[in-house]
Amino acid sequence: MADVHGRSDLLPNTASTPAAATKVSRAALRPIEAGSYVDCARCRERVKFQAKIRLMQVICNVYADGRWVKVEHYHEACYLATDMPYGPPS
Repeated sequence: MADVHGRSDLLPNTASTPAAATKVSRAALRPIEAGSYVDCARCRERVKFQAKIRLMQVICNVYADGRWVKVEHYHEACYLATDMPYGPPS
C-alpha cells in the first residue's frame, strides 16, 4: 500500500508497533520506598517502608484481554505464597 504520493516506505508497519503487541500481566520485584501507602493484595496489610530493614515488594501490572486493568502490590513473601499468579518477578 502506498501513500498519496505513491511512496510505501513512509507508512507505519502496524505489525511491529508496541501497541500491536499483546500486553500480558507481569511482576517486578522492587524495594519498598519511603512514603509508600499501598496495601498487599493478599494479606491486606500495609506494605510499609522500614529504614533499618530493606524489605522488598512485588508490583504487578495486571492486563485482561490485552488491556491494562490495575496494579497490585504484594509483600515479597505474600507473592511467593500465592504461587506467583503473574509469573516470576523480574
